[in-house]
Amino acid sequence: AEGREILLRFAAALEQLPPEQQDAVLLRDVHGLTVKEVAERLGRTEKAAAGLLARGRLAMRAAFPDYAGDADRG
Repeated sequence: AEGREILLRFAAALEQLPPEQQDAVLLRDVHGLTVKEVAERLGRTEKAAAGLLARGRLAMRAAFPDYAGDADRG
């Protein structure tokens, strides 16, 4: 039950992000793509994709304090 609650809180926090930030966070932190791959999927530069990811992770941590993002992979 606790795992389901965490998943629901994660999903609720994710839904509050703008669509491109949602995509960046999902592609990088859930699916494990590199920033370069995220950029290619989103049709953005690597710098733009990294910015989307950083803003998305920051917002996720504010809305969902348990969210660590993908700290290992940057």
